[in-house]
Amino acid sequence: MTPTPREVAAELVDRVLDVPGHRAAPTAMSWLCSVLDADRVEVHMLDRRRERLHLAAAAVRDATQAPAEPHLDARTSPAAQALHAGVVLGHRVNERDVHHVPLEAYGHTVGVLSIVRPATPLASDVAAGAFGSVDWRRLGRTLAVLFQQAATTTDALELARRTYEYSIAAELQWDLLPPADTATDRFALRALVEPAPRVTSDLFDWSLNGDRLTVVLLDAAGRGLVATQVGDLALAALRNARRSGLSIAEQAALADQALWDRHHGHAAVDVVLLEIDLVAGTATAVHAGSPIALRRRDHEVELLDLGNGHEPLGLLDRTRYDAGPVDLRPGDVLMLLSDGVAAARDSVGRVFGVDVLAHRLERSSAPRDLPSWLVAELRSRGGR
Repeated sequence: MTPTPREVAAELVDRVLDVPGHRAAPTAMSWLCSVLDADRVEVHMLDRRRERLHLAAAAVRDATQAPAEPHLDARTSPAAQALHAGVVLGHRVNERDVHHVPLEAYGHTVGVLSIVRPATPLASDVAAGAFGSVDWRRLGRTLAVLFQQAATTTDALELARRTYEYSIAAELQWDLLPPADTATDRFALRALVEPAPRVTSDLFDWSLNGDRLTVVLLDAAGRGLVATQVGDLALAALRNARRSGLSIAEQAALADQALWDRHHGHAAVDVVLLEIDLVAGTATAVHAGSPIALRRRDHEVELLDLGNGHEPLGLLDRTRYDAGPVDLRPGDVLMLLSDGVAAARDSVGRVFGVDVLAHRLERSSAPRDLPSWLVAELRSRGGR
């Protein structure tokens, strides 16, 4: 009897959970290669810069086959096209059907599963991403959850997604940050911190609780481990306040006091706290420091007024923070930036500037790809 999609997913879960975390990817690939009667099954993990997909595990029917590609371009390869489109893509190569399945759960994409099989009689099966009883999307979601859980018990999957050596400061930062993207039927969010292997002072956070989305952007003054520790303390304090049920104004005050108690005015963190009611379509913000907000509405882009600005967190004892209304509506696109992005200079000293960002935001048909575009643009200009 042919297994149902639910049975395939359930069996996969059982097999992966029966092995240690470092064996999760190889075990999954080996079993899928067998159950799908595939010539090759492989999984590539997305790096933090969203530049490359790195091979994490592969299984082949015939050991004489050529080895899997260790790296794929995360922007132009067929696997990357499936990742960016968020859909299963199939095509035919040399009498073989190839499927690329995004590994995505809760709007967070961790990599791409690729399956190569003998060609099926119906070409429409390839285009539709279907094969017999297999539900490719369910398979991708199941693997994404399994690999994210396995990554909490082993370094194997984390190392598989790295292109560069990471500094100690970056190690601290990335362990603290939430997933860099998420999406529901009401909103989509993507964040990027650069340079990923050496980041020290820029952080982000987000949390969806019921119909209320909280987004935080922080920029700690300074560089190196000192700035990292300051930013980490501020973020931990903000999370503690949020999880205690405090308003965003009270969250800012608690984080400010934590920094003052520890550093007595010798450490500062610029921050924007934004809270969006996804049902009412309203938003409020606390703006302390210099982060920049651009809003696109009906293809018109302008600097968004985040309300009365406060001093950065940590400079004064017992500062009071106020949250003010922000003009956001359903359908708007919001881009939050640390001031270092707009102030970045190219190799001859020219400032990148907000106008370039606004122009790109105005013309973009895929706003979620803007962080990757921005980093690539800064690099191409020799930004520093």
